[in-house]
Amino acid sequence: MKTKVCLKCGKNKNVKDFYKDKSRADGLCNICIECRKEYVEKNKEKFNKQHQEYCRKNYIVLKKKHDNYMKKYKNKFKRIRREYNLKRSFNMTLAEFDFLLKKQNNKCAICGKLESANSNIGKIRPLSVDHDHKTGKVRGLLCNKCNQAIGLFSDDINMLFNAIKYLQETEE
Repeated sequence: MKTKVCLKCGKNKNVKDFYKDKSRADGLCNICIECRKEYVEKNKEKFNKQHQEYCRKNYIVLKKKHDNYMKKYKNKFKRIRREYNLKRSFNMTLAEFDFLLKKQNNKCAICGKLESANSNIGKIRPLSVDHDHKTGKVRGLLCNKCNQAIGLFSDDINMLFNAIKYLQETEE
């Protein structure tokens, strides 16, 4: 087990108890994590001001780094966001969504068509998760039009039957 002495508390500690620091010969900070946290907590205001000043001075460089990072990992973030939203909204995993999608042949459970609605960035939207608003139980995947139609009828079967009856009676 490799050890190192902390310059602040003077204790001989495991190297895992020190932050990494590329500028130092041994690659580790000279103050242990515990002492560093204590020091930062006592000098929080000073560190906040330094950080703000650094960000102001290096805004363009930091923005470029951020943009490159986001571009590089765009698909990963998209997938993570999708997984989070499915879990939060429907208590459903991405694997369960994909299973339903495959089971429905990538088509709407009502009209049997592929999704055709465009998102605000010009791409085809994924099918919407249809669920019972009272129980939260997922019923299937619907295209945007069918999902909105059911929503406008407030998931009321009687209203839907009345709509069917109306259409049949007025059919020429």
